[in-house]
Amino acid sequence: MTQKMQEIVELDNEWIELIMNARSMGITIEEVRLFLNEVNKQQCLKEKE
Repeated sequence: MTQKMQEIVELDNEWIELIMNARSMGITIEEVRLFLNEVNKQQCLKEKE
């Protein structure tokens, strides 16, 4: 497995863990998606300043 593929697998595992933890806390996948979109928007706005 190449270095890049290994990084993708590790990232995928982190996302799976994030979603599983969110679900165990009663947070839906849609709520996680909305949160991440909001954080992304805020970061974009800060970068434009």
